[in-house]
Amino acid sequence: MNVLDYEICFSKKQRETRLSFSDDTIGIISGISPRARIAVLPYSSQGDLFAYYLADALAIGEKRSPVEISCDVTRTFPFLFKDVLEQFPESYLPMASLVSIQFFGDSLYVYNIGDSVAVVELKNGDIEIIQDANKRKIRLTDNFEEDFVEEIYKKDDVKRCLLISNYHQDLFEDIDLLRSILNQELLLANVVKKIRKKDVAKDICLALIEPN
Repeated sequence: MNVLDYEICFSKKQRETRLSFSDDTIGIISGISPRARIAVLPYSSQGDLFAYYLADALAIGEKRSPVEISCDVTRTFPFLFKDVLEQFPESYLPMASLVSIQFFGDSLYVYNIGDSVAVVELKNGDIEIIQDANKRKIRLTDNFEEDFVEEIYKKDDVKRCLLISNYHQDLFEDIDLLRSILNQELLLANVVKKIRKKDVAKDICLALIEPN
């Protein structure tokens, strides 16, 4: 996996997004603090803590799928942070969205749950956008394993992939703009500026990769 470019830009209100790397996996984790963001020092909120822990687990996943890792995290998180979570009503417990690409053998796997988006550019020129239509979340109290969207590609068929922390309508409705990003004619830093002009409230994270 070759990481060509990445950018992360925190909003003033959120700061709950993490980017995770390993030798064969990359993922964007968007933490969510329902109802209110409550500081859990040194983290800005319960969603930030959850995103940090999930990103760390994803980075050392040792070839397990992001689905398996997410399930493991939701099982262990309540025990590791019992004293913290006991201070929150259930409706305030953290959640997360996750979009990830994993290379395994000759295949490329895309996993998505929540509001994030993966864009896969194939060598034949096609561009495919992978979303979670139901926008489910990784929750501590739910069985979400079956809610992940999973797509599989032959690695040799894929030119480049773009991961984005949130769906941005203007970006995805303009196929020429999307191609210019994938071809690095428009740098991700400039894409972030373009998005930030219209969306000041959310964190923005993008990562552009290609198979080795």
